[in-house]
Amino acid sequence: MRLFAPFVITSCAVALLACSPTSSGSVPARIFPGHAPVHQNKAFSQSPQGESFTKGGSSERDAVQQETDRPFQNLKALVEALPDEVLAAQVLLSGVDGKGRPSAAMEALLREIPVGGVMLFRYNISSTASGLAQYTATLRELLRRRYEISIPREKNNREIAILFPFIAIDHEGGSVDRLYPLTSFFPAPGRYAIEQGLFPGRPPLSADAVQRSLDAVASAAYKAGKDLASLGFTLNLAPLAEPLTAENAPFVGDRSFGSDPAYVAAAAAAFVGGMDRAGIATVAKHFPHSSAVDPHRDVAILDTSLEELSLWMLPFQRLAVMEGGPSAIMVSHSMITPLDAHRPASLSSTVIQRWLRETLGYQGIAMADDFAMGAIAKTGKPPETAVVEALAAGIDMVMVWPPDLRRVHRAILRALKNGQLARSRLEDAVQRILRQKARYGLLREDMVTSSEGVPRKEH
Repeated sequence: MRLFAPFVITSCAVALLACSPTSSGSVPARIFPGHAPVHQNKAFSQSPQGESFTKGGSSERDAVQQETDRPFQNLKALVEALPDEVLAAQVLLSGVDGKGRPSAAMEALLREIPVGGVMLFRYNISSTASGLAQYTATLRELLRRRYEISIPREKNNREIAILFPFIAIDHEGGSVDRLYPLTSFFPAPGRYAIEQGLFPGRPPLSADAVQRSLDAVASAAYKAGKDLASLGFTLNLAPLAEPLTAENAPFVGDRSFGSDPAYVAAAAAAFVGGMDRAGIATVAKHFPHSSAVDPHRDVAILDTSLEELSLWMLPFQRLAVMEGGPSAIMVSHSMITPLDAHRPASLSSTVIQRWLRETLGYQGIAMADDFAMGAIAKTGKPPETAVVEALAAGIDMVMVWPPDLRRVHRAILRALKNGQLARSRLEDAVQRILRQKARYGLLREDMVTSSEGVPRKEH
């Protein structure tokens, strides 16, 4: 017996929610908002609540854009020019030691290993907004790097890439809010469906009622995104795009937008669009679904039918092809038996390549959660082993804790050297990461004359 029946929505509303940005005809902008790259004209747009704001207008994005006047274009040449040590670092999203500022040991570690991003948790957060903004600025400068492209574009000039890290946090709303009271209250995703009467036993809703709920999601996400940007964050490890089911409810709870896949698809898209308009990249999670077991604690197995799983994947199907969609989709640590009965999704090329890439057509970053979690650790795989397997299976970016960072980085380098991990696979991963960094102003271009003497690698 199912614990969560689908919400009752009118056929008109379902048609509105299921609208795809690749279908013919116009797309409702409030559900699938477009994305204007940072280097394009900053034309003003209207939010769902009538607020006027600038696309790409975050303080972090503006600060980076003032440093140089061109977004980086030649990604392939840049990735080919990067040494193995840098490629192996760019695929890592690392936790940070230190409250209020990184510890001295952490600073030294980040100078040694230029990770692609860092993530902060409650234990890192200082007591003031200004202190937190200084913390993220310190991290940004610690990981700021300049790399020269090996082939000059112009005679007597050299092309220089300026890389900045993602600075990430979990900011889903409700119970997953690391920043309150430094920022305004951010409601839990489950609140929107309840407030609009989107639950079983209520009369069917009109399309207008559904749209009001989606407008509220987009507006709250935009405001929360502006809060994140003001503090120096550039990546939000949200939204949770899984529909609420009997299988995942103990783990997900009110972190989900509800049990109707069509509504969840539209609400997740509204969340992504609101964050994007505030200048914040997003990570939709956990693809393709989670089990009842919390993967932080134990091995998680989801045994269901492929037909049911396909319905639950609807939000990811929509987000995968959404214009201005999420920069990353996080792959679950659960073992999804109808897709791969032998490996967790995050280690399965079947899930990552065949389903996420080929079936859904997603071209952004495939991200994996922390491999020190019980779902992986209790299989006997240490983080460094799991990370290499995940990258080989098609994952592009992985989360790492500071005690594991050096060991994981060296394991990737060994895998490159012994052929366990092809450099072409790592180049593909880093190119996807840098494409999203370029989208959010975290990869810029500079030109110097040959007489300026910029180092061939970095400084």
